[in-house]
Amino acid sequence: RVLSGVVDASAGSALLPPRRDWLALPQTPLLPIGSLRDQLTFPERRCPLSDQQLRQLLEQVGLGALSARHPNLNGQEDWRQILSGGEQQRLCIARLLLHQPRLALLDEATSATDPAAEQRLYGLLVQSGCALISVGHRPSLRRHHQRELQLDGRGGWQLLPIRG
Repeated sequence: RVLSGVVDASAGSALLPPRRDWLALPQTPLLPIGSLRDQLTFPERRCPLSDQQLRQLLEQVGLGALSARHPNLNGQEDWRQILSGGEQQRLCIARLLLHQPRLALLDEATSATDPAAEQRLYGLLVQSGCALISVGHRPSLRRHHQRELQLDGRGGWQLLPIRG
């Protein structure tokens, strides 16, 4: 939430690339009340894609049924109340694919999805060419990354290659 600018940091600092070049996806997605189009384009308001292209994007991430249930992409809803945790996370992956940042920070971004959906979603992210930094507990995330940051719990760390 600090990196996304939603909450102010109490101390310290972070040096990040320009805001347009990265996107953070927290475990609990940020879904402001608004339209489905708003959810996809958040934090921006403009959208270069047509309704048909947005529906195709939803289909890619496994939310084709959502698009069918809500054909008006501009209808205002409280999506946190409508969508399951896994659907919320899929919606945020679609958001990331729409924005095409150079870097994505993913904090348990697929923890509410099943393993097959996680595989599919990470496959889409890898195909997008975006650099991924993931925080997660599932060992299955390792296959989508080249290096692993190991923390020793005493302030030390190592960046190690992941071997298949």
